[in-house]
Amino acid sequence: MGPILLDLGCLPQVQSATMATTLFAMSTSTCLGFLVAGVVPVKCALWLSFATDAAAILGTVTIGYIAKKFRRPAEIDFLLDGIIATSALVMVSAGIIDILNDIRHGRDMLFKSLCSRRTDE
Repeated sequence: MGPILLDLGCLPQVQSATMATTLFAMSTSTCLGFLVAGVVPVKCALWLSFATDAAAILGTVTIGYIAKKFRRPAEIDFLLDGIIATSALVMVSAGIIDILNDIRHGRDMLFKSLCSRRTDE
């Protein structure tokens, strides 16, 4: 959503605040849903909540410092672009590593032959 807001002409400060608010609401509701369902241990959820809050505060302070120091929104654009590019590279790399580990250990990756016969008939 961040790049789309920037493409629509939103100021980077507005885009950053909108994304932070959206992510806070979404992550809070998701966390509560997992806690209510009993999927996540409470200690783990509290620890991750603390880490997320600390990272959000650090990110807000860092963005505020950069915005005040350079007084140009372009630096915020570059920072957001860097974060998005880095996360994309990390996700692709993690996916490739998982696939290679599955192949190496002979795990079923749920691919079936198109010509295989159904055995439940």
